[in-house]
Amino acid sequence: MLSVSAAVARIVRTYGQVWDMRVEVVEKFRTLEHLKAQVTVVRWHLDAVALENGEKRRRHLDSAVLNYQGALELLAQLGLPDEEHAAMTKQLEELRGRLRAAGQPV
Repeated sequence: MLSVSAAVARIVRTYGQVWDMRVEVVEKFRTLEHLKAQVTVVRWHLDAVALENGEKRRRHLDSAVLNYQGALELLAQLGLPDEEHAAMTKQLEELRGRLRAAGQPV
C-alpha cells in the first residue's frame, strides 16, 4: 500500500506529464500556418452568412467572431517578421470590416 506522500507524488507526476503534453499541443498551434487557417475559417463562415438566415446565420456569425478573436490573439503572440505581420494584419482588417458590416461589434 502506498503512503499518502507517495500517492500524492504519483498524482503530481502523472498530472505533470499530462500538463507537458497539453503545452506541446498548444505550442504546435502557435504558427503562421495555423493563423492562416484561422483566417480562412473566418472567411468561410462569413461567406456562409450571406447564404443563410435565421439560426444558421447566427451560428456562422458566432463562429466567425470566435475565430477572428482567436486569430487576433495568435497574431499578437507570434513574433512574425514585419512583412508577414503587416500582411496578416491587412487580412484581419478586411475581415473586421466584413464582420462589422454583418452587424458584429468587433
